[in-house]
Amino acid sequence: RPLQLGRMLPMIAQFGVEHIVLTGSLKVPKDYFGSHLLREPQSITEKLIDGLCQSGDVRMPKVWIRKNLRDFLASSEIDLLFPPEEYTRVIAHPQRRGDDDNNNDISKRMK
Repeated sequence: RPLQLGRMLPMIAQFGVEHIVLTGSLKVPKDYFGSHLLREPQSITEKLIDGLCQSGDVRMPKVWIRKNLRDFLASSEIDLLFPPEEYTRVIAHPQRRGDDDNNNDISKRMK
């Protein structure tokens, strides 16, 4: 939720996170992307600066907002942002027993 995200962004910056990718998914209501926090990049920047001031760090995390997680993972953009030679890719996904979605390209690309 945007309100909780606004509270978490300073803490994320304090941890020294380098990249933040915010995406939607099937269960994310569409109106979340209409919130002032996600419509106005300056709001996100202010929250991150608050966290950096508390931690004494000077590196601003890079933030990307993508409305569709599946499209983001399937695109070549992920390879440009996070080259497999430099980054370990981890997806936390609670798959239910009996789901037959193991044959999609996304899970193969993330290995």
